[in-house]
Formats: sequence, structure tokens, C-alpha cells
Amino acid sequence: MKKHSILLGQSVKQAQHGAALVIVLILMIIATTITVAVANRSTIDVKIAHNDQLGKQALMVAEAGLMETYQLLENKLKSAPFIDAGILNISNDLVNGGTGNDSNPLSAFQSFGGTPGDPSASPPIPATAGTVTFKGKRFRTNLAGSGVYYTRIIDNVDDANMLIDKDEKIWINTIGVVENAERELMAFVKTSENTPGLYGETLMNIETDVDSYTPSYIRSDGSIAPASYGQENALVGSNTEVVTRSGYTTFGDIQSAGTVDLDGDSTGEVDLDVDKENFPLENPLGCPAAGSNNGFYNNNAIGAGGFTYADGSLISSAMYGSSSGGSHGEMVLSGSSAKVYIAEGDYCIDSIKISGGGQIIINAGITGKVNLYVSGDMTFTGNSISNLSADASKFRIISTNPTGADIDFGGSFNATMDLYAPTADVSLGGSGSFFGRIIGNNVDARNNGGVHVDQSLTIIREFTLQGWREVRN
Repeated sequence: MKKHSILLGQSVKQAQHGAALVIVLILMIIATTITVAVANRSTIDVKIAHNDQLGKQALMVAEAGLMETYQLLENKLKSAPFIDAGILNISNDLVNGGTGNDSNPLSAFQSFGGTPGDPSASPPIPATAGTVTFKGKRFRTNLAGSGVYYTRIIDNVDDANMLIDKDEKIWINTIGVVENAERELMAFVKTSENTPGLYGETLMNIETDVDSYTPSYIRSDGSIAPASYGQENALVGSNTEVVTRSGYTTFGDIQSAGTVDLDGDSTGEVDLDVDKENFPLENPLGCPAAGSNNGFYNNNAIGAGGFTYADGSLISSAMYGSSSGGSHGEMVLSGSSAKVYIAEGDYCIDSIKISGGGQIIINAGITGKVNLYVSGDMTFTGNSISNLSADASKFRIISTNPTGADIDFGGSFNATMDLYAPTADVSLGGSGSFFGRIIGNNVDARNNGGVHVDQSLTIIREFTLQGWREVRN
């Protein structure tokens, strides 16, 4: 009996040890499962954190592309001469899928070899300026840190033709890529701060109607705007004082860093909060260097005693005159037979005096521009400027006098031109009309025919970034 009890006790102990072993194994399995799950979760968390970090980096790369595109467009304004019309023509940059061409700002971007985001690929090697196809669209592209961005500009759909920008408002589209992460941005950009079409550095006196259109107003789509296009944004300005006399109307805005004596009417806004930097004048401009051809005109008569001036010549000194005479360095045209047909090019002259039916004639079919750099006084009486192209940008007079000169328009003149004379005193009298732009020191507009500001000559000097949003699928 005693022996049987001993065997029974051993059997119970063995059973207990077996159960404990099973429990331990189960606990080990559970612990191992938890450990594996935690390890897997940690790996997933690391991947999520890594992908999140890549996404943030891609966003920063996209922002870098956005800001560089914006800066390139801004530099386009600041680096260009003040007097050049059409400095800002976004339509030029809308070509080639919104990447411009090699003569436009976006050409500063480069295409490169290698594969973005592929660590096994060769390091990207910058190439010549060009475009790449990405996601079925054309982009300029560049490196940024550990990633690459793609950028282009898009019209804001102000016209059916997406290659033409009429209101000078655009989208900048950029995509940032870092490894397998991509972020895309759309930024809205518009222009601001036109330069005045009628501007007096020291004084702007208006005793004539000033409106904002002219038959030569060229819209951004290349067509000539009709007179009914609108009388707005003439933008008259001064850094000191603007005076409008009773009985006359300024169609458009008036800006002044000084005062505005508004005895007349204005259809636009009057802004006195104007910084002088809004109207950066290049004062004065010098005459271009003379070319190898110093001949100013040939002796082939055109019409009644007229002469054809040398095509495209750069002149430092010569005998400027007509059949009625003239002296060295002067253009003196007097009498109905004193007519000169000036071909496109740059001409340097000491002074101009036209009277008695004399005329400067710009042919209708001219494709370039006539630029007269004049160091002295100028007098235009009667219909002394005949710009047959009807395009003010085709004929420009630049006063190069560093201390000031007198420029007078009188009689029944009708001048279609661009006058840049920031140190000169400009006087418009008589019954004539002026079509184009006037930049002067003291500008006294008393002519009965009015001043018609050519909006194609007013220059946008500044971009504003309205904001951006992320594009999410």
C-alpha cells in the first residue's frame, strides 16, 4: 500500500511539470508575437516617419522652385531699362508649355542627366538650358538640396488662347521630388505698380484732357485696341506735385509723392502714398557708342527736297540738315521742303528745331525703332512729327542733357511718340494732340488736343505673389 502511494505522488508531480512547461511555452509564444508585432510596428512607424520627412522635403523643394521662378520674373523687371516698352510680356514666357524659350527668364533653369530619386543613378550633371517632359507636361527643372523641382507658368485663363496673357496674371506651377515623394504647388502671381504714362519729376501741370488710350495701343495679343477699349489707368504721376486745372479731366489714376491740387476732375483714384522708388528713373541716359558708319543721310532726294537717313546708323557727329541748311550737330528743318525720312536705328544729335512745315517722317512699314538721343533743346512747331506707323513705340526721343533742357511743342502739332526726358522741362501748347508717353522734369500740358497715354508704353515694375496652395489628387 505504501509503495502505491509513492508512485501516485510522482505521477501528479510529473503532470504538474508538464502543465507548467505548456504555460511557459504559451507565454513565450505570446511574448514573441508581441515582440514581433512591436518590431513590425516600429518598422512601419520608421517608414511612415521617413516618408513624412521625404514629403516635407519635397514640399520645401517645390517651394524653392516656386520662389526661384518668382525671383527670375521679378529680376526681368528690375534689370531692364526703364525706357524700354514691353519689358513685361508674360506671353513670351507662356510658350513651350509655360517654360518660355532660351531668351526668357525661365531659361535660367537647366535640364540634367541622371534619374531623380534613384540613388543608384549617376549624380545629376547640369546641362544646357532646356526643358524636360514630366507627367506629360513640359517643365524647366533644377536641383535643390537632395531633390529636384520642376517649374512652369500657366495663364490664369483670362483668354481662350492659353499662350496669350492679357491681364498679366499667371499661375506658377512647381513640383518638388525627393526620392519617391512628390509635392505640387500652384501660386497666383499678378503685376502691380505701373509706371506713369504722363509723369513730371518736379511738377506735373495739367490744363488739358488726359485719357488713357491711343490708336497705337497694342494689346498683349498683338491687336490694336479700339478707342472704345476704355479710358482707365492713364496713371499720371509726380514725385512732388500734380496740379489739374478746372474744366479739364484726367481719365485714370493720379499718384504723387508730394501733393495733388485737384481743381479739375479725375475718373480714377488719387494716391498720395507714393514712394519715389516707384518711379525709378535712369537719369540721364547717354548716347550709344558710334558705329563704323558715320554717315547720317545720303543725298538721294525723296519728295520735295527730303533725304533718307542712313539705315540703322550709330552717329556721334555729322551734318544734320536738309535742303534748307543746318549746322554741325543740329537738326534744323524749316519750310515745307525740309522733310527727313528716318530709318530705324540710333542717332545722336545736339539739338532739334523744326518749324514752317518741316517734318520728321517715320514710314508706315517700319519694323524696328527710331531712337534720337538729343543733348540740347528741342522745338517742334506744327505737324513736325509724322509717325506714319501710328505706333508710339516706333519713335522715341531721349534727352541726354544731365542738367536740363527745354522741349517745346507748339501750334497744331500731332505727335505720336515716346518722350523720355527726366531732366528736361516739357511744354505742350497750341491745339495739337500728343499720343504716347511723356517722362519729364517739369511737364506743363496746356494743349487743347489732349494727351493720350499709350498703355503699351507704361511699364510694369513689380510682381506681387498673392499666395499659393498645394495640389492634392
